[in-house]
Amino acid sequence: MKNKIRSELERAYAASKNHQFNIEEWKNDEWESIKEIDKYGKVKDTGVEIKVLKDLGEKISTLPDDQEFHPQVKKIFDARLKSI
Repeated sequence: MKNKIRSELERAYAASKNHQFNIEEWKNDEWESIKEIDKYGKVKDTGVEIKVLKDLGEKISTLPDDQEFHPQVKKIFDARLKSI
């Protein structure tokens, strides 16, 4: 049974290398409607200064320099930091 499962996983992994994803397959109309900001009202003032929010965002989006991370994890954190 282990061999059968491993074989299937290996086959799927090999097939994933050549698969071309279509962004349209991942889009969902419900999520697209969330972009309509006016539908849900204006952004509310939380009472927290923007400087404090940016500082917090930078701290939670920065990986420690003294450790190694998977390239995908690093890419995600770099994108989060850039968005701040």
